[in-house]
Amino acid sequence: MKKTIFFVFLVLILAIISSCMTGTDITKKNKDGSPIWTTEIPKSSVVLYGVGKAKLLMDSNSQLAADAAARNDLALKINANVKEALTIYSNEASSVVVSAYETIIMQSVNLTMKNIMVEQRWIAPDGTVWSLVSFKIKNLPELYKDAANDYMNQLEEKKISTQEKLVTLLSELGSSSESDVVEMKTVAQDKANSIISEIDEILGGLDIDTSAALIELYLIQKGYELSK
Repeated sequence: MKKTIFFVFLVLILAIISSCMTGTDITKKNKDGSPIWTTEIPKSSVVLYGVGKAKLLMDSNSQLAADAAARNDLALKINANVKEALTIYSNEASSVVVSAYETIIMQSVNLTMKNIMVEQRWIAPDGTVWSLVSFKIKNLPELYKDAANDYMNQLEEKKISTQEKLVTLLSELGSSSESDVVEMKTVAQDKANSIISEIDEILGGLDIDTSAALIELYLIQKGYELSK
């Protein structure tokens, strides 16, 4: 935890001295008339961009495929940013908690995909469809928190469900002292206790507010303006 606190202060210092990134004018054209973003990775201090292209038999299918490719490109960038922001935090956690963070990251990326905007499309002379999508980066920390809280609620529900199933099973097995029944009870209790113990470890190890704050500070350090 001391490392985490040190990291937060370090990022704050870097955020103060860092300047905003230079944005790409996505309306700019290359000499051949193609959008600048088809040859230059677009940058912005407000949004994160994804670029995709596709060429299929039908233009409509090419457009859908290009949009999907652009979304995938954007998803990979979001995933990389969040993982980088939480690297030191994850390094201090147990394997099951790290796995939980990875699940939350994946779910938060899925949430961001519902909040993207198709900025531009362009059809090249050879029929290739290009797509540019964007996501407002200021929304990422909050969407991460939404995904994390939803995941924690799922764990709580699983814990309750496991306890209820165990009680039901023990009740159905009755009070018989036969060896096979006793063994079934023992196996069921051990399995349930293992599941509940792992859930408790995850719930106790996750710190959603701190991790969301680290993501926000990391983005600021990289030059993103989260106020816009």
